[in-house]
Amino acid sequence: MSRRLACRFPRDSGGGPVITSPNYHPGDIELPVFTCQAHVFTINPQTKKSWIPSSSKAVDVNFFYDSNKHCYRIISVEDSPTGKKVIINSTLTEKMTFKKTSQKFGQWADSKTGGVHGLGFNSEAELTEVSIVPLSHHQVDTHTHTPR
Repeated sequence: MSRRLACRFPRDSGGGPVITSPNYHPGDIELPVFTCQAHVFTINPQTKKSWIPSSSKAVDVNFFYDSNKHCYRIISVEDSPTGKKVIINSTLTEKMTFKKTSQKFGQWADSKTGGVHGLGFNSEAELTEVSIVPLSHHQVDTHTHTPR
């Protein structure tokens, strides 16, 4: 079942969006939209049936919007004994759909890499907070390039 789910925007005490990326600089094209905690999975490329954990625990999953390319990017980085490890770096276009496949799990296919990724949450409410909004309804002001 495909669903458009509501998204929340983190706000600072002054009501402005919280910039969640340590690499963000004013004028950047990719803007942070929101962050959530989830277990990250990738479909087994050989069987295309079973899920392989990409993270050892629930990790921060960051959603960004690229106003030039009109697409979203999902990025997650996990601390490992040898430093930071990129768990996921997936671009989502307007033709891709985030599918809620169970009460606590959603997935999407990355047409660029051919991979299928999944996010597992601790509750259905947490999954409901996640959104991959169709571009015609995206939550970023294209004139000021800021989240609404």
